[in-house]
Parts: sequence; C-alpha cells; structure tokens
Amino acid sequence: MKTINGLLIITIITLTLLMTTYLAAQNNLMQYTTHGTSMEPLIHEGDRVTCTPQDNYEVNDIVAYKNEWITNEEYPLTLHRIKSKDNETGLMIIKGDNNRIVDIGLHEENSIICKLTMINNRQIS
Repeated sequence: MKTINGLLIITIITLTLLMTTYLAAQNNLMQYTTHGTSMEPLIHEGDRVTCTPQDNYEVNDIVAYKNEWITNEEYPLTLHRIKSKDNETGLMIIKGDNNRIVDIGLHEENSIICKLTMINNRQIS
C-alpha cells in the first residue's frame, strides 16, 4: 500500500510539473532561479522569476539578456534593469540595481530574451 501511495504522489508531482512547464511554454513564459545579489533588494538569491518576451523594451524594465561578459553554461542569462535607451539606435545601458556601475557595453534589443513579470509567483508592475 505504501508503494502505491508513493507512486501516486510521484505521479501527481510529475504531472503537475509537466503541466506547469506546458502552460508556461504555451504562454511564452520563461522561468528561472536567480543567482547573485545584483538586483537586491527586489530580487534575492534563489528567487524564482518568470519572464515574458515583449515586442519592445523600455527604460526601467527588468530584463533577462545574454551578457557576453558574464554569460556561461552555469549562468546563461543576466537579469538587470534598463537604465537608458537611445530612441534612434535602440541601444541600451543596463545595470543591476545593487551594482555600483553599469553593465559593460551598449546592448541591442535583440540581445534581450524577455521582461521580468513575476517574482516567486507574484505579479510585478
């Protein structure tokens, strides 16, 4: 009986994870677990964040992007805030809220993967 109950619980958990992953994919949601302290006090180490691709990204948006200076297999994306954007070229300056300096380089919109929409399942504005 314990084996059947254990298998049932594992099956329910697996189906829940699969359904969550399926629904996220259907809505173009991307979920990540954060590492580091560069976005404190808003985002902390280990927070679960949800991002959604957008047509446009604006100043003050928190975005996940490929940062050529930091990106590697362990940390494929950087989650930082757009501080400024040139309206003609679309080039952006991006910075972590808890960092003293901006991220290296000017960033093109096509390097951005998605905009932060939720932290630990709580909607952000």
